[in-house]
Amino acid sequence: MWKVFLFLLLALIPGRGLSSQDRAELDKQISQALDKSRPLLLDRLPDLQQGRLALACHALLNDGVTMREPRFAEALQRLAKARLAQCYALSLRLMVIQELRDYPHRLQAAKEDCARLLRHQARSGGFTYTAGGRNADMSNTQYAALGLRAAASLRVPISSKRWSRLAAYALRRQQREGGVVYSKKSRGVRASMVVALIAILEICKPNLASKSTLRRKSENAIQAAWRWMEKNASSIGKGRAASMNNYYYHYGLERAAVLSGVFDVGKVDWYRAGAEMMLRQQASGGGWGGIHIQRSEPDPAATGPVIDGIQTSFAILFLRRRFQRSLGTVVTSGKYIRPLYLPEKATAQQISASAKGAVARGYKAVPELIKALRSSYLSRRRAGALALIQITGHFEDLSPYVRPENNAEALHDIEAWWMREGRKKLHR
Repeated sequence: MWKVFLFLLLALIPGRGLSSQDRAELDKQISQALDKSRPLLLDRLPDLQQGRLALACHALLNDGVTMREPRFAEALQRLAKARLAQCYALSLRLMVIQELRDYPHRLQAAKEDCARLLRHQARSGGFTYTAGGRNADMSNTQYAALGLRAAASLRVPISSKRWSRLAAYALRRQQREGGVVYSKKSRGVRASMVVALIAILEICKPNLASKSTLRRKSENAIQAAWRWMEKNASSIGKGRAASMNNYYYHYGLERAAVLSGVFDVGKVDWYRAGAEMMLRQQASGGGWGGIHIQRSEPDPAATGPVIDGIQTSFAILFLRRRFQRSLGTVVTSGKYIRPLYLPEKATAQQISASAKGAVARGYKAVPELIKALRSSYLSRRRAGALALIQITGHFEDLSPYVRPENNAEALHDIEAWWMREGRKKLHR
């Protein structure tokens, strides 16, 4: 019965306007597109530095690349050693640190980068390109919020005043009709800044007093921003492949939608529209974009525009759809390893202990278990499936021995259940 129930729920999630066959075909095309882009971005890693390197590593981690890939391992070593100074770069590296359990000196690195990032917060509460700067903007502020979120999930202490100032800055950038401007001196409203405001305030909300005026204003501002997006939904799935802002905007839209639990903007299925656009715009060589970083000669692998590492990274992040509404605070607990971080050759005892530990955490563990079910490691899928079945009392037919790429429909069903029903149990 649960499969019938979940099939009906598919009408409420991205891709719901598609038949089961058409949805499977779209998933197949996306998988093929990612398979083409992955080796290309890996090849580009030696050319990338600072924030561009952090963005590419972030994208590849979300794409399932591991330290067993030597080009990726070398890039992470360079990233860990890099002396980063700009807001974007520090924020992105914090996201990489949060995602990668084996990051060198992980917790200490997160504390140090968080401290450096906070030096970019201006008196206005917004964040600037450089430490001690005065001219804050919504783009730097959005990435700073993401970086602080990553640090907080690793239990790096961040004062409530920092979050309050951050939220207050974002609120001041919103206009009467719900649109948002880039900075204090800007006049034009941008869709990319509207979704940035939503993400910032959604990240800040849990760190604001539940009955405070700032919390109430933040909730109202988010609603106004989504109303503005509904009126301007024609911007979704449109734009040029060579425009960096286009891909930046769509990945920002994904973050905002996931954080707010939004599946449609007006009558537009945002994920389907964005994915179909990116599939159309992918160059034959496997990447996306206009001008490739640090290369002026034509790319011999592409017949279309020269590949850009930034656009390609944003496209991978959007298509892979791995952004999570909430982040866990630790990856291990007591004597067991959490399912998502089990080694490839974990013992039966480790898998059993991992599942048992996840069951003890209850529904809080489910988002991580869903990610574990998408892992290439059988050990993680086994622990994830075992725990998920015990926690929910559903999904008894789920087989961890089926590889994720061959189990897309079952995983889609589980994600649908979680978004519409399962997560409600967190508040009971």
